[in-house]
Amino acid sequence: MVNLLHIRRTLLVFAIGVMLLLNVFSQSTDIIPAPQHIQKLTSTFTFTQSIEVVFPHSIHPDHPIQKQLESVLSDIKKYGTAQQAATLWVGLLGEDAAMAGFFEYHQLPIDHLGKEGYVIHIQSDSVVVAANSSAGLLYGLYSLVQLIQQNVKVAKIPGVQIVDYPAFKYRAVMDDISRGPLSNMDFFKSQIRRLSSLKINLFSFYIEHVVKTKGHAGFAPLEGVTIEEFRYLSEYAKPYNIELIGSFQSLGHFRNILNSPAYRHLGETDRMLRPAHPESIQFLQEVYDEMIPAFSSPYFNINADEAWDLIRGDLKELADSVGPGVLFANHVRPLLNHVQSSGKKAMLWGDMLLSYPQAFKYIPDHATILTWEYGGLDSFEDWIDPIKSKGFNFWVCPGIVNSYRIFPDYEEAFINIENFINEGYEKDAEGVMTTIWDDGGGHFFSRDWGAVAYAAEQSWHPQRKISADFKQRFSNVFYQDTENYFLNAVLKLNELKELNTTQRLNTAFLE
Repeated sequence: MVNLLHIRRTLLVFAIGVMLLLNVFSQSTDIIPAPQHIQKLTSTFTFTQSIEVVFPHSIHPDHPIQKQLESVLSDIKKYGTAQQAATLWVGLLGEDAAMAGFFEYHQLPIDHLGKEGYVIHIQSDSVVVAANSSAGLLYGLYSLVQLIQQNVKVAKIPGVQIVDYPAFKYRAVMDDISRGPLSNMDFFKSQIRRLSSLKINLFSFYIEHVVKTKGHAGFAPLEGVTIEEFRYLSEYAKPYNIELIGSFQSLGHFRNILNSPAYRHLGETDRMLRPAHPESIQFLQEVYDEMIPAFSSPYFNINADEAWDLIRGDLKELADSVGPGVLFANHVRPLLNHVQSSGKKAMLWGDMLLSYPQAFKYIPDHATILTWEYGGLDSFEDWIDPIKSKGFNFWVCPGIVNSYRIFPDYEEAFINIENFINEGYEKDAEGVMTTIWDDGGGHFFSRDWGAVAYAAEQSWHPQRKISADFKQRFSNVFYQDTENYFLNAVLKLNELKELNTTQRLNTAFLE
């Protein structure tokens, strides 16, 4: 006979188990950037006001890791209950023998962590964050902070095991500060902090004329950024695991400097330097020599994009004779070599090389080429394959374009970011530099964070067809908005660009 009492007990145990599992999985595990590996466990860590912290003493007390640890503890204790003690264990694998033993006992994989990877292991009575370096610990704590902040209302976080590390070694963001609003130092620092929380490790600025040098003080505006301020920002960013890439426009887009009477003689046209002219080269090298020591990254970008005047005006006959690629290469080659001789790795934009492939054979092989395109395309082979086939190191550079607009086109940016970065990853790009362009624009960087965060995610963990999932996670992590109201509103506003009267949401719409 069937034992009805046994069946009832079995069903009751099953029901209780289901309820417990639902309780665990109803808690959010959203993290940006998405981890490489995340496994949910059946345990739940309940916030407790009495928590023991085990932390390595080798980390400087002023390091951002300490600030993140304090943030974690603040959230735990603020919402915690007076339950039994728990442990928060934060450690470096190479310095903490007990931590290494813990990893061996639990068979936690650490082979791919490298410098910036981390592991989080959350059980009912403990949270473990481990890494090989302070950078990895910082990133692990950033992820833990996100888990805590989105679960504060329930005062518990689900048991999980996270093993995470970046796909790209170089993950950069570049802000155009020359043609839109010029940020102040406090905002630069806030950008560094938030970019660090998104696990971005390089920050750059597009600079035409807004740098104040001592040798050439005449072209910068009064509110320009001094060399000393860039040096200060470089030092400020170091503990956040961010290096600053120096940058100075070096051929086209030179109108702002050429408008100054003292430098007008350097112009071939009103917007371009005289290519390869000794005075032009000397001027650029003098500016480089002041800027290069102020920036912490091993890279320096000479830009040199969109120099279309190479085939116009007085240069047209020469370009027809020797080729515009030769004119371009004759100008940038001594600049690239000068950067290298100054101890940096030289970068330049790739558009002129792609337009005039003749130039490739004259470009020094030590140069890194930044290939860019900002459209919402399915394939970027035309911007990657020619450079890869020549054997150059290259980075892919998606864009968030605000040019002459009051709001960035998120729809286009998300497609561009996802497809360009993923194709770059598949074709061995060395890094990613996400560019934010403000030429003629009047809005502030704060409107760009949704797309910047998506670029940070794709730079860390490239995945296709995840934009819908990301948008929900972004709203939850950044705003604790489980219904995604904010980003849905932004995307609805973006639909206005389809109306002819809005002229792509530019400033004319408001006039």
